Amino acid sequence: MTLTRPLAAALALLFSATANASLVMNWTFTGDTSGSGTITARGWDEALDGSFTDYLTYVELNDGGSYAANPADFYVVTSATGTINGVSITLMDKYAASYDEGTGETTVTAGFAGNDNVVLEPHPNNINAAARGYFTPFGVSFDANGTYWNLAVPYAPGAEGLMYQLVSSADPYTPINGAFTLETVEGGRVDAVPLPASTWLLLSGIGGLLVTARRRRQA
Repeated sequence: MTLTRPLAAALALLFSATANASLVMNWTFTGDTSGSGTITARGWDEALDGSFTDYLTYVELNDGGSYAANPADFYVVTSATGTINGVSITLMDKYAASYDEGTGETTVTAGFAGNDNVVLEPHPNNINAAARGYFTPFGVSFDANGTYWNLAVPYAPGAEGLMYQLVSSADPYTPINGAFTLETVEGGRVDAVPLPASTWLLLSGIGGLLVTARRRRQA
């Protein structure tokens, strides 16, 4: 085995950055309406989700607040299971609509309540989740046997702090406030592990051997 292989492995460990891996989370909502379940999400992918910068600008314009521009904090929900008021739920597609210039009418073609199906990872280093909550004002939407529900943080937190709300298609003008929990059970970001002093000595030794071997070949 050449010396370049252990060096490459050590450098990979040294310079590994925080990764945005897939994420599985358990959630509960407790209030006049109650629900619980599991959400699965993936990291933001500009090839699938578009420009993160443009998305964040759009969210801030609607939220009236600001977010730190860190894509690693934001995940796109891909599936959901659980119940709301005892009825099984499935994840709805992201909100989409078409506009008819002739009639001036907007027709919703997917989703509910403008949902973006984005969740902010419940991680100690996620400053966006700490300041803004686990959802944007657009929220994540579920279909409970024909009744649609949107779970969101509806406004920038003020003196009252963060507020989580469920909105139902059966009564969209009466949001339901409640206590919300979100806990990662699998995946999520993987933070780089600090290297012990012995690893730095190993790197130095390997580097010295490489230099010596190169000089011998050139002699």
